[in-house]
Amino acid sequence: MTFTIPVAVFDLQNNYLSTTFLWKLAPMLASYVFLYVPSFSRQRQINQLISAITGLLLVITIFLQPLTWQTIVAILITIAVWFSQQSFGRTRLHLMINVAVQLALILLLY
Repeated sequence: MTFTIPVAVFDLQNNYLSTTFLWKLAPMLASYVFLYVPSFSRQRQINQLISAITGLLLVITIFLQPLTWQTIVAILITIAVWFSQQSFGRTRLHLMINVAVQLALILLLY
């Protein structure tokens, strides 16, 4: 879903896909993976490993963007969310918190 709509609209408008456009969408895809993939596993150790790997992937894809104050804040939010995931695990409202964090990251990066 992350790539589907933006890629389809870009392709319809320009009749081609550029790699720069796809790289611009990489932080959005990485944020989806970081925030939502650990929700599907019941084992805490696997969740910790997955969130560490995908959190690092998200920080790397954010560093591929031009470095501004928004990207620095997005990296700090990612690190804070990772620490809260490690400390608290799944809370009662973790999906709503993930939606709010996703919104903040997307608004900061785009």
